[in-house]
Amino acid sequence: GALDDREMAVHSLQTMQRNGQRLNLLIDDLLTVSRIEAKAEMLEFRPGDLRDVLLRVVEHLEPNIRERDARVDVDWAMEAREIEFDAHRIEQVFSNLLGNALRYGDPHTLRVRITARRLDGEVRVSFSDNGPGIPYDDQPHIFERFYRVHKDRSRHAGGTGLGLSIVKSVVLAHGGRVGVESTPGNGSTFNVFLPTERAESGAA
Repeated sequence: GALDDREMAVHSLQTMQRNGQRLNLLIDDLLTVSRIEAKAEMLEFRPGDLRDVLLRVVEHLEPNIRERDARVDVDWAMEAREIEFDAHRIEQVFSNLLGNALRYGDPHTLRVRITARRLDGEVRVSFSDNGPGIPYDDQPHIFERFYRVHKDRSRHAGGTGLGLSIVKSVVLAHGGRVGVESTPGNGSTFNVFLPTERAESGAA
């Protein structure tokens, strides 16, 4: 009877559109993970400015930041800016990490601090938030495919459950590593470590 009920028809079409968009995101994310892990997609390493990539992500997510009434601070050391990396894939990493912080933090009180420092042979980029944190039992699994900590909130927000898996795959493909530090109820910090010099042998 939806065809004869305009309100019902609009509601049904909107639901179909949301589900279709979610399926498209899921397919794209699955393809990204499988290509990187199978090394079917060669990364394009070029010298570049990591901070510029992060600022593009912040600009792109500005509507979400305003909607959540969040504050995002960037503290990027000059010596941690220039390395060789695949700009498209690292942009995806930064977007996923900042997007997660915005998705799960409480509106109006959310604060995200992004810092970058050059260490011995690598650059550490940290995404720290004052969100709900991650339960200790969940922390060893959060980079697994389809693993969800906040299951109901993830589905409502339209996540595919692959965001952190993509982050890990991309960082490993760069010869780096990723980890999380979190206290339940006290926020989380995701740390991305990228080598300052690319190994000729490629990703692990």
